[in-house]
Amino acid sequence: GMNADFFSFQTGVPMSNVIIDGQIISKDSGWLPAVGFREDGSAFMGTLPIVTTITSDLGSITVECINKYRQPYALYLYTDAFADNTHAPDEGINVILGSLSGSITLNSTITAVVESVSTDNGSVPIPDGKLVLSVASSAAQELKDRLNILTPGSTVSIRTADAGNDTRWAEAKYALGALGGKLITAGQLDYEDEAAAPRSALGIRADGTVIFYTIDGRQTGYSYGARKETVARRLLEL
Repeated sequence: GMNADFFSFQTGVPMSNVIIDGQIISKDSGWLPAVGFREDGSAFMGTLPIVTTITSDLGSITVECINKYRQPYALYLYTDAFADNTHAPDEGINVILGSLSGSITLNSTITAVVESVSTDNGSVPIPDGKLVLSVASSAAQELKDRLNILTPGSTVSIRTADAGNDTRWAEAKYALGALGGKLITAGQLDYEDEAAAPRSALGIRADGTVIFYTIDGRQTGYSYGARKETVARRLLEL
């Protein structure tokens, strides 16, 4: 086994986008490189920017994050794949969305019914088969005002799409973003170097073979790690 993508040591949540069995398990708002795996195990790489939009009769709003720990600078959508509660540490506004017409997958639109809008201090439950839309009370007013288009009893649509319009992502059963960035593009070195550290990397040969490469580090007297340049040149050799 090997770790994949950067993740929070406090929460264990990956920093970038994650797709498992076609469902979006976690997403951020950044345009980061990612790797996708098709049903047959073949892989490809590209940029995977995922944009989620909720639309009601009163307008449309953007949701920056899915299944990330709430911070006061974005709007967050939670599914029951995250946990049984939002783990929010402070006061926030929460919207419960039920009667879902499907699951959140890439380039899909589902409908939901707004069941409630409430202000709560701390974490709230994520009911099975429902969604929670959440924003911190300390967030900018613009973020909190987005929720004004959601009224209890109304039906909304939730559109989640690849903003880069790369048709290959529609073929991905699994996908993972890479906050660490790229190392090689079309056989040429393409990286921003960093100090030595433990590294995990993935490469695709011209014949489609996938290489997984991992190196330990930060253990004095045992392992040092490697700079990105070292890993990039080693992968190029492979």
